[in-house]
Amino acid sequence: MKQLFLLFILFLGLHGFAQENRLITTIDLPIKNCRLATDNLGNGYVYDLNTIIKYNPNGDSIGTYSNNRLGNITSVDVSNPYKILVFYADYSIIVFLDNFLTAMESPIALDRLGYDAVTLACSSQENGLWLFDRLQQKLIKLGKDLSVTNKSINLSQWVGSQVNPKSLIEQNSIVAIHLSDKSVIIFDQFATFDKVLSIKTSSDLQIINQNIIYQTKDTLFQYSPKQPEASPMTLPIANSKTAKISKDRLLLLKNEKLYIYHYLPNKSQRISK
Repeated sequence: MKQLFLLFILFLGLHGFAQENRLITTIDLPIKNCRLATDNLGNGYVYDLNTIIKYNPNGDSIGTYSNNRLGNITSVDVSNPYKILVFYADYSIIVFLDNFLTAMESPIALDRLGYDAVTLACSSQENGLWLFDRLQQKLIKLGKDLSVTNKSINLSQWVGSQVNPKSLIEQNSIVAIHLSDKSVIIFDQFATFDKVLSIKTSSDLQIINQNIIYQTKDTLFQYSPKQPEASPMTLPIANSKTAKISKDRLLLLKNEKLYIYHYLPNKSQRISK
C-alpha cells in the first residue's frame, strides 16, 4: 500500500509539471534559417531575410509580410504589436507594419536624415526611434517628428575600443544595448548611462517589466535588479535555437519548427510580471 501511495504521488508530480509547460502545437515553418520575435499579446513572429510570418497564441498563421527590394531584414521590433518596426541596415531603411503585417506608411530613409551608418534600430515608447550610429559610436533618440531628442556618451571612448553591438531594445523605460563581448549596457529613456550587466549570452534579450530575460543553452534566465543572481528556468526541449516568453506562452524555435507551450511555471521558475 505504501508503494502504491508513493507511485500515486510521483504521478501527480509528473502530471503537475506537464501542466506547467503544456505543448499547444508544433508548426513546420515554411521559411528556413529564421529568427523569432514575440510581442506582449502571446503572438510569435518568425522571419528570415525577406519574409515575416505572424502566429497567434494558438499557432494559427494570421499575417505575412514579404519584401525583397530593400535588402535583408536586420531586425524586427514587435514591442508595439500595432506598429511593428522592420529595420534594413544595408539600405538604412525602416518600415512600419500594422498588426496584420501591412505596411502603414512610406519607409523612413535614415540616410536622408543624415544617418548612413546606423547598425541597430528599435522603437521608443514615445512613438519615436532609437538608433545606434556606428561612426558616432552613440545611441541616438529621435522623436515622433524624427528630430534628435537625446544622445548618449561616445561608447568607444567609454569602453576603450570600438563597439559593434548585437542588439538594441527598449521596454518599460529601460534601453538595453547588447554588446558583442556579451555584456549589456543599460540606459534610461533619456539616453543617460545607468549600468553595465555581465550577461554572457549570444541570444536575443527580452525585457519584461524591469527584468531582462535571456537564453543560455537549454535554460532561460531572468535578471532582476532586486536579485543578486539571475533566476534559471529549464526549457522543455533541448537544443532550441531561440526561446522567448510572450504573456502566457513560451515559444521555442528548433530545426525549422516552432513549438508553442502554455507557459505556467511553478513558483520557483516564474518570470516576474
